[in-house]
Amino acid sequence: MDLTATTGGRRLLFTGLYFCEGAPIGFLWWALPSVLRSRGVDTAVIGALLGWLVLPWALKWVWAPLVDRVRTQRFGLRAWITAAQLGMAASLVPLLLVDPLEDFDRLATALVFHAVFASTQDAAIDALMIRVTPAGSADA
Repeated sequence: MDLTATTGGRRLLFTGLYFCEGAPIGFLWWALPSVLRSRGVDTAVIGALLGWLVLPWALKWVWAPLVDRVRTQRFGLRAWITAAQLGMAASLVPLLLVDPLEDFDRLATALVFHAVFASTQDAAIDALMIRVTPAGSADA
């Protein structure tokens, strides 16, 4: 089944893809600071962490052209999306074992990697959407 073939399919596909990419980032940008603050983490440390988490999104323009150009017959935009999804999941696994107060550096490192994968996935999703949506279409 090719969801990119119809307007409804594209809407469903891209809604799901953007949700999978954005939900964890939404948690990191909005809920995590509250959780950390409630556990006694200093606001300056939380602010620094958020700065690091936003940085991959601010620098996405650096590697987005690579996502557009580095493709083969077997490794296209869908493979970029899948690889980024797997990277996002893998970067969150260590957080199951991390106490944010005791191992803040490991927490921060895993979350920055997650943000890099999420912003890379965003670039690939955007490129796929542009590629499969017909010109002049109102379903974008």
